[in-house]
Amino acid sequence: RWWQTEGARQQQANLQQMQISQQLHQQLIAGLQAQAQNHMYQSQNEVSDIQMETWRNTQSMSDAGRQQSVHGVHETADYVGPDGQAYVAPDVDRLWRHEQGDVFVSSSLGLEMGLEWTELKKKR
Repeated sequence: RWWQTEGARQQQANLQQMQISQQLHQQLIAGLQAQAQNHMYQSQNEVSDIQMETWRNTQSMSDAGRQQSVHGVHETADYVGPDGQAYVAPDVDRLWRHEQGDVFVSSSLGLEMGLEWTELKKKR
């Protein structure tokens, strides 16, 4: 009888140990699958970000080329004031803006304007 009881108890303990081992194994597999999915998701996001950045750079170069073509046809250039305001004007050596809004073109590099005039810098 003791052998039967001890054998049944041992069998029950082995069964519980197997169930615990199976549960731990399932948890480990689920954790590994979650990590793999997360890694795959992050990789896909990185690839998507790289593709978007490439597209933006391509569009930017295309836009810049188009803008240069327009400036070439119209013989204009982009200028910027000290305040950051952008201007499109004839492509000249120097361009000045009066505080009242008038624009003056100078091809003479030695000409200096008064204090009420601000030189606009050509964007390169």
